[in-house]
Amino acid sequence: MDSKRVRVSIANLAWYLQMMENDVRYPFAILNPNKLKTGGHQYMALGGGAMLSKESKTTLERVCGATDFEFDEDTGFYDARFQVGTSHLEKALQMFSAVGTSGATIHEQNPTLDIMAELTGKEFDGYSTILTEDEAKLVHPKFVKVVRQKLPEAGADTSARASAEMPTHRLFRIFALMMPSMLFQAKIWQSPVVRILQNWELATTNGGSKAGRTDDGIMIQNNLFLA
Repeated sequence: MDSKRVRVSIANLAWYLQMMENDVRYPFAILNPNKLKTGGHQYMALGGGAMLSKESKTTLERVCGATDFEFDEDTGFYDARFQVGTSHLEKALQMFSAVGTSGATIHEQNPTLDIMAELTGKEFDGYSTILTEDEAKLVHPKFVKVVRQKLPEAGADTSARASAEMPTHRLFRIFALMMPSMLFQAKIWQSPVVRILQNWELATTNGGSKAGRTDDGIMIQNNLFLA
């Protein structure tokens, strides 16, 4: 076993909104519900960590020497957050990069499950949910790409799970939310908890290595970046 261990975190996130009638993608973020409860404003990506089956956990343990998995009792799945030795890091990330393709070696719960659940289930203090359950039926997530977060600067990681003692290497599978223009314009564009971002605003997180800022000074968490 490697003497030096690092954390790996795999997430499925919706970074883009796209109307079905055209090919234009709009980068977006949502307000952090936990910050709203204390009167704060901070933007974050929509979505969550990948959920692994017991078999996939066993595969990672055998192939990569993975340890310290987080178990989600509500879903009955293991979160794709674990530790590996540095010599197995690239192998672990490569295995997740292939998920959803014919070369997949890791099998997980539906990767868009959290994304779709958060559209109707996120509770924002003082605001309604992003969409109703009926409206969400008109939304179809479309896979866009896999991106790797730049290793966060010391003390600059905005994740609540971040540890100063052990760096976290994150791989994100990115989706676009496809929807009718009517829904986009009537609900998403008008929503007080959703913000369309400009590329230069995304660039302020420097590849996800630190928190960024909107043009009016609101923090952007480092799970959003220009890629």
